[in-house]
Amino acid sequence: MNLFVQKLEEALKQGLPGSLAHALMSPMGRGDTEEYLSNTKVPVRTSAVMIVLFEDNHECKMVLIKRPSYDGVHSGQISFPGGKYEEADANYGETALRETFEEIGVCCDQIRIIGKLSRIYIPPSNFLVYPFIGYCEKTPFFHPDEKEVDQLIFLSINVLLNDEIRKEGSFMSGGKTNWKIEAPYYEIENEKVWGATAIILSEFKQILSRIKVE
Repeated sequence: MNLFVQKLEEALKQGLPGSLAHALMSPMGRGDTEEYLSNTKVPVRTSAVMIVLFEDNHECKMVLIKRPSYDGVHSGQISFPGGKYEEADANYGETALRETFEEIGVCCDQIRIIGKLSRIYIPPSNFLVYPFIGYCEKTPFFHPDEKEVDQLIFLSINVLLNDEIRKEGSFMSGGKTNWKIEAPYYEIENEKVWGATAIILSEFKQILSRIKVE
């Protein structure tokens, strides 16, 4: 596993695919994050998420969370642990660590940040998200917050690399202006993973394709 982490760190240093990877899993009509940010004067809210990697039964896995149903934009959706940047946070990496602890109970000192992916703008909630990749030396004990997490989903890297999980479908955008969106998604544990989470996974998948996953 440590060799894999070393290879992953090296692959991240080769540069990020960014918008090219994002486009593969973006809903129809969604624009490029950096292009949007360069052309708008509207202030955005910022947040950070964590891809928590760990070994389970000799497989490298990551944890996703299913949000509870509520009256909001991301009701019932699949996401990474994470949340809003707060002024007390020293940086976005600290935001991702803090929110991961608050949502799934994995202590900050158990996670070593090994890199980050391209930031992504989410139009329905007006959030600019900074994704980080963290590694746990030992399989963590998960204690999800019932208010924030309805279910934990453990995704094997080998499953993510299987192109057959990519599909296409229709989704409701959520929020005040609820409309139908055509979008690609990953079918994982009988759940449809789409939107920002799928876009982040798409870039991570391209990074993983640079290395041999044992």
